[in-house]
Parts: sequence; structure tokens; C-alpha cells
Amino acid sequence: MEIRFKKNGAATIREMANEFKKQFPQWWGHQTIGTVIHHLIDFKKSNSMIITKDEVILYI
Repeated sequence: MEIRFKKNGAATIREMANEFKKQFPQWWGHQTIGTVIHHLIDFKKSNSMIITKDEVILYI
């Protein structure tokens, strides 16, 4: 399964975490920004994250 979200100009993991929370409030809106950042870093470390010019793709 993959989750895609628009970067909307986000350049850092923190900015991407903010965008992720905005675009998927039903899943991650209740989590702190630190928790979302931690999860995104885990995706990146496990090569389950692809960052393109316009979007971020997470493979679950």
C-alpha cells in the first residue's frame, strides 16, 4: 500500500510532517508533530519514502 501527499513547497522533514498532518487529519491529526517527524524519519531510513518534486510517497 502507498500513501501519497503533496509537498506544497515543504523542503524539510518537519515541513513535510506538517503537510502530512494537514492532509490526513483523520490518521495523524491527533499526534504531536514530533511523533509524525519520527515516523517520517523511520520511513526514510527504511527506504520506504520517495520524495519527488511535487509529492511524497510512503510505502507501508
